[in-house]
Amino acid sequence: MCMSFNTVLMGRLMSTGFLICGIGTFLQSSFGCRLAIIQGSGAFLVAVVTILDLKGPCPIVTPGNATQEELDSADEEWRNRMLEISGAMVLASFVQVVLGSVGCIGMLVHYAGPMTIAPAVALVGMKVVPISVVMCGDHWGIAAIS
Repeated sequence: MCMSFNTVLMGRLMSTGFLICGIGTFLQSSFGCRLAIIQGSGAFLVAVVTILDLKGPCPIVTPGNATQEELDSADEEWRNRMLEISGAMVLASFVQVVLGSVGCIGMLVHYAGPMTIAPAVALVGMKVVPISVVMCGDHWGIAAIS
């Protein structure tokens, strides 16, 4: 996300994500299908990783030695990335709601059984494994909790 220079911002982003996932779980278990099992933000992880890969590497900023222009450009970079990811998530969520409301998913389930869904989910999971290994190695305390 190009915000490695701002740890307060990273903490705020993580806590906002946890809060939104909690609100979504509460709404799903209260008004939805009444199961506390939902995909949460993990459903969009592959899309987020793909968007960030397309954007390329982050500009290198050292907070102690950076000029105000470099800090402003780095700040603008993560804001642009956040806007792109937010827009992609809103659009993907809207498509899921429309497909679920119309009943397309029920019709597709007749043609796609467990033997087609399981390999697709496994392939999506394999795309995320290298990223999760690196992140779990850097933050082993958070990885042990989850």
